[in-house]
Amino acid sequence: MTHTRIPALFVSPLVSWSIDGGVSVSLRRWCQHALELFREKSQIFDVQEISEEVTRQEVRTFLSAYRDKPGLLAFYGHGCGCATSLLAALDGEGGGNQVMGPRELDLLRNKIVYAVACYTGGDLGPSACEAGAKGYIGYQRQLDVGRGWMSPEGYPEAANEGLRVLRDGGTLGEAETAISREFEIWATRYSEDANLDPDFGRGLLNNQDALVRYGEPSTRLVQP
Repeated sequence: MTHTRIPALFVSPLVSWSIDGGVSVSLRRWCQHALELFREKSQIFDVQEISEEVTRQEVRTFLSAYRDKPGLLAFYGHGCGCATSLLAALDGEGGGNQVMGPRELDLLRNKIVYAVACYTGGDLGPSACEAGAKGYIGYQRQLDVGRGWMSPEGYPEAANEGLRVLRDGGTLGEAETAISREFEIWATRYSEDANLDPDFGRGLLNNQDALVRYGEPSTRLVQP
């Protein structure tokens, strides 16, 4: 019997260093960490990636190939201050070139979305679920990535712990809990070890507090 693999789609645009100070470079590393997690189970997941100079049309084409199919979309990049879009570039005023917004929501039907970007826990999350996404996890205010391009230990590991849970058959609610727990665990390490920078611990707690989930907590990426 042939089993169809589950699409696991990863998007990580790169932005000019002069614009975002290396933040997208750091998030690219977070994305690479997540890709490795899913490639470990390539017998279950059809892992696909688009990165670097990502365009809106490229994302639409990318998602259209998996229209209505259950799967995962993970985005690592910039969000819009308006909380309605994912961005591939910034304009310095909280906006920029959209790679996904209201026009793409129908392409998220039956998908679980994880948006690792600032302000992605605002209107975009509820709107995605209303359009048919099975679940959505994002961040409702500015995301802390450490220090520009230098993303310290614990940041990608904590942010991606929920994807590990989903990969291994856990629920959306368990994934949210796992991310929050790991942010706190790593924050405690930074605050208690005199050899580590406590600012990184505070950044991790910021991310924990900004984390938000939409969709039924019992939703699964991998069915039992």
